[in-house]
Amino acid sequence: MIQQLSIRIAKKLLSDGYLTAAEEDEVIYGLFTSLSRVIFAAICISLGIVFRSAIESVVFYCSFLFVKRYAGGFHASTESRCFIISTTSIALSICFISFCQTAYYIRNLVFILTIIAGAIISFFSPVATAEKPLDINAKKRYRLFSVLRVIILFSIISILYCLSIYNVCIAICASILLEGLFLIAGHFKNKMIST
Repeated sequence: MIQQLSIRIAKKLLSDGYLTAAEEDEVIYGLFTSLSRVIFAAICISLGIVFRSAIESVVFYCSFLFVKRYAGGFHASTESRCFIISTTSIALSICFISFCQTAYYIRNLVFILTIIAGAIISFFSPVATAEKPLDINAKKRYRLFSVLRVIILFSIISILYCLSIYNVCIAICASILLEGLFLIAGHFKNKMIST
């Protein structure tokens, strides 16, 4: 679906002379990534509006992309599976954020789980894929960037917590929790493939 649209756009750009054949694959990948992010952002914001958490859903999505950039994670084997898993994950995360807005009693548990997820991200990242393998230097660099991004998000969470802006705080926590789950799933998927 998104892949086919990306291919059609790239072919049109190629036929119109805006890019060369050597650039086509890179442009397709860039288009696919950009279109996917726009579609999932629209899904996230729509669900945020439905659950009366629009600002929190935007914060969640931006935080998730921020931490996932270098950490990697689980990658589905097909585009349709990726779409289903991503949409379900976003929906469950928005539901979780909405639930936590009224369930004050689990706030401390969420923060403890977020610390654990942050440690998982720091330990397991990056999770590379067969399509995009990383050499040792790239892995070290990506891990460093992942750890720095987790530290930045934890700093923001601490500031928001001190300012009693709990809803936005929980949205960032949800992004770290989801990325931690994706990293564990991606790590085990890669182990199963390699054995």
